[in-house]
Amino acid sequence: MNDPRVTAIMVTMPLLLLTVAINVSPIQVTQGDLFDDLEDQLVRWNLEAKFLDIEVTVSCLINGLDEAVPTLQEVRDIGIVSHCCQPAAKVG
Repeated sequence: MNDPRVTAIMVTMPLLLLTVAINVSPIQVTQGDLFDDLEDQLVRWNLEAKFLDIEVTVSCLINGLDEAVPTLQEVRDIGIVSHCCQPAAKVG
């Protein structure tokens, strides 16, 4: 399309973009290289940090709070949202 009106609308209109959410294990958070891994994947997939959410289990925070907090602060500082979640109960 070469219609300048359509181009103007597309440029000024916010796009409906979904976030990508990933679960991270306590080991990933506390071993120290989660931040670097996330940055590498953002570059690899050409994804802005604001479109990535990570989910951290409660056990990660209970069992490794001292190690988890600095990593989660780094992640937050570049715009990645983190959520605390309780693992689903196993049925059956």
